[in-house]
Amino acid sequence: MWRVVTLGLVMAAAARALVQDSMDGLGQPPDRYCLACLCTAATGCDTSTGCEEDGGTTICGPFYISQPYWLDANTTVVQQFRDYDFSRCARDVACAKQTVTSYMTKFSRDCDGDGRVTCLDHGLMHYLGYSQCAVPAQRQQAEASAFYHTFSQCLADMDALLVSGMMQQHLPGCDSSSHL
Repeated sequence: MWRVVTLGLVMAAAARALVQDSMDGLGQPPDRYCLACLCTAATGCDTSTGCEEDGGTTICGPFYISQPYWLDANTTVVQQFRDYDFSRCARDVACAKQTVTSYMTKFSRDCDGDGRVTCLDHGLMHYLGYSQCAVPAQRQQAEASAFYHTFSQCLADMDALLVSGMMQQHLPGCDSSSHL
């Protein structure tokens, strides 16, 4: 009897841990549609975007990446980008995309509290950072921003194209089974 109860408790604890891991930090990378909308919301995906100061922090490139974000993502472990410094990586679309993917995979978090890690969470995390995206006041401020408005509209447009089947005409290989 004790073995059955103990086994049941162990399995319940493991299930809770698995669910929690799927919500925070397990590594749900953004898909290509999410990455496209992050880039669109940040700069209109303008690949000529350089670096500028924003509140004492330098942000660069089409994804508007900061140096702390780049350092957290640890993109230089990827062989292709090992010789890139922050500025070069942030302004290079492939390296910046890898940086965002690595950051989101490493710090995956349920920012909006809906019990799932989705592209909306990636948007909040990209805009606010891991530590701030789940803070209700910060999240409300972010959700009222031009970035978030553009981002969520892009996701809605992308989803509508995928569901309608129009995406196949524009991007070969896209299908509605992979929509957001």
